[in-house]
Amino acid sequence: MKKTTTLCQIFLLLPLLIQFGCSSNTCATELKDIQAAQTSIFIGELLNLSIEASDPNTCISAYKWQASGGSIDAEANSNEAQFSAPCQAGKFTIMVEALDANGKTLNSATIDIEVAEKAPFNVSANYVPSGFFDDVSSIATRETEFNGENCTEFSFSPYGTKGYGGVYWQYPPNNWGVQAGMDLSGYEKVSFYVCSPDNATVNFIAGGVADSSLPNKDRFKKVTGFQELGPDWQKIEIDLKGADLSSVIGGLAWTTNREYNPRPVKFYIRDIQYERYPCQ
Repeated sequence: MKKTTTLCQIFLLLPLLIQFGCSSNTCATELKDIQAAQTSIFIGELLNLSIEASDPNTCISAYKWQASGGSIDAEANSNEAQFSAPCQAGKFTIMVEALDANGKTLNSATIDIEVAEKAPFNVSANYVPSGFFDDVSSIATRETEFNGENCTEFSFSPYGTKGYGGVYWQYPPNNWGVQAGMDLSGYEKVSFYVCSPDNATVNFIAGGVADSSLPNKDRFKKVTGFQELGPDWQKIEIDLKGADLSSVIGGLAWTTNREYNPRPVKFYIRDIQYERYPCQ
């Protein structure tokens, strides 16, 4: 007996044909390499990551990010993520998986990131206190020892024409913007120790070299404000988080005036360093 396919049977088979018929190659997804601005960062730093996918039939429903150390922050199902480096140095692998609607892995990609320690940067070994400004003749400096520490001594006389002045640690020496500064990217603060037997009142500045007539300038300026120094060594820190340190001309500076110091004063400074905050 010859069997025939009824219209009813065709309608019953139609969903199965749609689900299984000729669909084995419709999810030909491909993930390109994970993209990052760099593959080497420092402890505690952040790194933005992204992934491009070839997905002609829109099979990818989600992305799943993982890291062998540190942490990954990504919005739900996003093809972009941010890697937070851990507090220890080493090599860490980041992986992203492309998932379909059922959570099945369609494809994956990995990238290795080197995480290194960032040692403090010694300003005094690389920058020179050459940038005298305003009442230059009222300022004197020398290398000496005070309170058991090697340091730089500054003296200021309030009797000059302007009644104020200061000094910049510059890179290269005497550079007010003719040349580019040093790249100190990745640091988060500048710290130093100061004291004054005369209780000098001084304002400290990081960055701020910006002569509009010259091609290079600092892209940030942070100040402590005027503060009275005591006879014992004290540590001062200037927060630089978020500052553009890619070309630092003025590593540090001080300024003062006769309003705060009506009599000649001396003060001392040592151990100027660009640092990162402790990793937590």
